[in-house]
Amino acid sequence: MKKINKTIEKMKSNLKIKMGIDFSKPRSLNLDFIRSEMRELEIILNTTGKDIKLKDIKKSKDGTLTYKGKNVILYIRDQNVPSISTYKFHIAWCEHLQEMEDSRRLSRYVVSTRRDGLFVVNEIDRYTNLLIKENIEKKMEVCVKCLDRLKYNGFKFDRRTFKSYVEKFMLYEFFDKYENNLKKTTLDLSQAKIAVLNDYPENWSDISRAYRKSKNWVCEECGINLQNNQEKLETHHIDRNKANVKLNNLKALCKNCHEKVHENDY
Repeated sequence: MKKINKTIEKMKSNLKIKMGIDFSKPRSLNLDFIRSEMRELEIILNTTGKDIKLKDIKKSKDGTLTYKGKNVILYIRDQNVPSISTYKFHIAWCEHLQEMEDSRRLSRYVVSTRRDGLFVVNEIDRYTNLLIKENIEKKMEVCVKCLDRLKYNGFKFDRRTFKSYVEKFMLYEFFDKYENNLKKTTLDLSQAKIAVLNDYPENWSDISRAYRKSKNWVCEECGINLQNNQEKLETHHIDRNKANVKLNNLKALCKNCHEKVHENDY
């Protein structure tokens, strides 16, 4: 056994040399880079959603869907109009998704963590396959098979009552319930021993633009629309920590409102 282990280690060492990797220097996890990537992903998931392939989705033990360590919902971006049936969003790995995977149907799926029940979709003419509307927001219903897969809130399929479960389903309640379960088993980078400086992340301009765009360039304080004067809409950090770019810490404010907020800071 020792001889086999030595042979494996030698093979690994030769591979490292061929790859040009110097493993003599201590390696450290670039937490700042990981945080930045996670923040950017968080904004995308909470706004427009992210295009993925079914194979990128992980199936949790409880049946929910995860992507990059986050509980997510799944839906099809490109939707035919008129459609044969109503498009649904998925909260679990249900029979329908399994059928899609088995048949290798290449629908354009999107993962999202948005909680308001609105989904960014493209409407495609069913007969001409031409784009009708792009990146529009529309409401969708939860997949009944997903509710059944999770036995969500005691769900039991009954043609007389299942509709009431669909109508009462709230995404924010779903995420509150299952995010708590997921946090118990995933790494929380906020607990890292390396303190984050109160400074903007390197990709702040991209994060800020994505956030302001998600608010349709409207000031969240006074309601002024700055679509035609986008440079006059700024992104405010509620806790004054420039490194904290979590969505619940950001607010789109026009210059006037932003200045008023900071008047008492000095």
